[in-house]
Amino acid sequence: MLRVALLAVVLVLGSSCSGARAAAAAAPAVEVPLSPDTLEAFLRNRFAAAVADGTLEPVYPDDAGRTLIIDELALMGVTTTDQLAAIIPADFDARGLGALRATDDPNTNLMGLVRDLLIIHDVARYQASVWRSNWTASGLEDFPAARAYGVPDDALRVFSGGSDDGRRRRRRRRRRGLISAPAPGACTTRPTRSAAPAAAAGPTAPRSGPRARPAAGG
Repeated sequence: MLRVALLAVVLVLGSSCSGARAAAAAAPAVEVPLSPDTLEAFLRNRFAAAVADGTLEPVYPDDAGRTLIIDELALMGVTTTDQLAAIIPADFDARGLGALRATDDPNTNLMGLVRDLLIIHDVARYQASVWRSNWTASGLEDFPAARAYGVPDDALRVFSGGSDDGRRRRRRRRRRGLISAPAPGACTTRPTRSAAPAAAAGPTAPRSGPRARPAAGG
């Protein structure tokens, strides 16, 4: 009788544990909708090493950029952190950010990172459904990560009107206050992060360039 009672207890406990495991497996994962705050938190965590070494500046270019990039993600069908995680290449830290680090402008912000990921994911859809000439690149040098993943140069040239002219890049950076307007015969240098930003030569469009750098003093 004692053996029978013990066997019954074991069967009941086993059944309970199996039921709990089945219930846990059946419970759907909680999806986190993308918002400016959840996107920032996700990218800070996913690319913590890039934040630590300065490759990723975990900021938006301005208040308008906070909502603009969420709209761009939604137009690409990405509305949750899980969906965003799914389009990030597994080797992006080494391959995509590695290509960025190898350039003379080796950092990006939250908007620039997301745009790189969307362009790598589906450049044709991004151009047709999202971009629609809302911002302008200066040339292929603005897309080291996308080029590292084989996005065709011809597709990337569309963002700059088909031009690779590096002088446009320097003019754009000067308008953003990233470099000073040169004196006649002088060389230009980019100010360090601790230096006071140079005065912008004119108003800065918030959607200018894939990384949409903040305007001077902004």
